[in-house]
Amino acid sequence: MFARQKPAEIVETLKNDPAYQLWDRLQQIYAANVQPKIQELQPQINLLQREYMAAQMVVFKDKRFFPDANSTLRLTYGKVNGFSPRDALRYEFQTDLDGVMEKYVPGDYEFDVPEN
Repeated sequence: MFARQKPAEIVETLKNDPAYQLWDRLQQIYAANVQPKIQELQPQINLLQREYMAAQMVVFKDKRFFPDANSTLRLTYGKVNGFSPRDALRYEFQTDLDGVMEKYVPGDYEFDVPEN
């Protein structure tokens, strides 16, 4: 359909497409009415999520919790190596107790370290 059209012609064709016009109007309404309210409420949502996670950790003491990865499935493959970004500095591919303790934040649900 667009193979022989110039970019300006393609843009004009799309602007006249009813589906594009609907999407564009919905996007305008969202940007004007929904997005500002979400941005206004986001700090409160973040605090409530932290409280909710802390409460779950109190109620489900034996459950293991992991940091939120935004509900995404992450797959990877290959060989994992450390790296050396500059002379005399080396990062390994795994951490040790010293690395865990560097991130330790007492009372923080994500970076607190159990006593044992």
